[in-house]
Amino acid sequence: MIETKPNVILLVIDCLRSDRILGSDLTCKTPNIDKLVRRGTSLPNIFVENSITTTSFTSIFTGLYSGNHGITGMAGVRLDNKLTTMAEIFSSNGYKTYAEVTGPLNPLLGIDKGFANYKYRNHHDYFFTDWGNSLVEKLREGYFVAPYFLLVHFWEAHVPVQVPDEFDSPAYGTTKYDRSISALDSYIRRLLEHTGQDTLIILTGDHGECVGELPDEKTLLPYFIDKLKLPLAVAKQGESMDDIGDLAAEEPLLLHQFATKVSLITQSGKNRIGLLQRIPMIMQLLQIAYKGYRIRAKKGLKGGGDFGLFKEKFLLFFLSVVRGDAEAALFHMVRNSLSMHVYQHGYHIYDYLQNVPIVFVKKGLFPENKRIDADLRHIDLLPTLIEALHLDAPPEGYDGTSYFSYILEGGGQDRPTYMEARGATAYAEKVFLIRGVRRENRKIAFAPYEKDAPVEYYDLSMDSQELNNLGSTEEAAKLKKEADTIATSFSQHAGQRLTVAENLELIERLKDLGYM
Repeated sequence: MIETKPNVILLVIDCLRSDRILGSDLTCKTPNIDKLVRRGTSLPNIFVENSITTTSFTSIFTGLYSGNHGITGMAGVRLDNKLTTMAEIFSSNGYKTYAEVTGPLNPLLGIDKGFANYKYRNHHDYFFTDWGNSLVEKLREGYFVAPYFLLVHFWEAHVPVQVPDEFDSPAYGTTKYDRSISALDSYIRRLLEHTGQDTLIILTGDHGECVGELPDEKTLLPYFIDKLKLPLAVAKQGESMDDIGDLAAEEPLLLHQFATKVSLITQSGKNRIGLLQRIPMIMQLLQIAYKGYRIRAKKGLKGGGDFGLFKEKFLLFFLSVVRGDAEAALFHMVRNSLSMHVYQHGYHIYDYLQNVPIVFVKKGLFPENKRIDADLRHIDLLPTLIEALHLDAPPEGYDGTSYFSYILEGGGQDRPTYMEARGATAYAEKVFLIRGVRRENRKIAFAPYEKDAPVEYYDLSMDSQELNNLGSTEEAAKLKKEADTIATSFSQHAGQRLTVAENLELIERLKDLGYM
């Protein structure tokens, strides 16, 4: 352990795309983040495994792939107590541990493990509210006891995107997303005004986000849309991406409402939903249908019934529940979720969904004004901090590998970047799963359970936007084999399923937060 422990502040902006702050064609106004970049080491090509918040954060906390830490969705499973978290490592090395989080990072999932102070705030507590002012005051007044590890999770750029009035103009970006990042930049300045030279600042995101990109017709997402019998492009119906995002955030997600109940039935070898289980589910579905109709009608969008009971995709799900057909309900559950989130994170592995930045700032520890353009992984963050700060590593190890020496000296191990997309649930991979690997400007995405699905293979050196699918090639086959090898090595270590009562409580909390 080092003699003087620096304070550590980990700032995680939900949905932060690397190209928005470290790209060649910047669309946000981020003068304060730019200063951090000049003061430290920036890594623009960090790739997450899974672009779902709970899954990605758990990988940050453990340095493990989701197949090894087990939190592959937003509900249903608690982190295994046998796994050591980032907060526990800092705590065992003499740090006081604090967290300010929101969204789906519910302590019911066990991801608060190791934090002495884990504040799970309401989703309305944005940086420009009293919560934001209070956090600044805490830093100014020395509330956090040194040496401390502080995690701050920002929710503003997640749908429904939040933009203060003073930043809601083209000067701060062409989209609400860009303006939200610009506004966050101003808050980060306020926050860091009260940190000293003895503080290591880390800025990153948990995953990226879609901001208007549409997939080619001969790719995986259209294949699944067709398989699930959904209209090809919601965005082509005259609705803005911001409207779609707001709807998806406000509409209760059927996936989270019923995934646990239905999937546990199907996994037990049964295919029937009992009558006593069906009655309350039917009542909830009727309420959801009515709310969806009102949301669209209030926004003045076309087709006020698109998210209501009388739309075919919802009606088929509703009827499968009425009949007690668990397998059909699971299929239509994924269908509804994909319909509402087809242009958001979690439903593919394109770079704009998986690529996040990391910026390290600490004089004397990380080089100033240095940029590392190599492809690296988010699961490498924990081992990097362990090496940089001389912390004691967890006994079970991790999947990641430190890149601290790489930052200081150059070079480093050539490693595949494994990725997957399974929507927001851990239970329906036989219905929806995309797997892939990124290595040396080559990338593959494929559906392992779908023999008729297209293979997406890209040469990123000539096609960085992933627009020209080269399909099944010899090189694609090599990458596919590599992805399969990584996936088959997963242990599914986390086996602590939440009880029905805990799942229902989690779902209600997600609804209260506005995430559902």
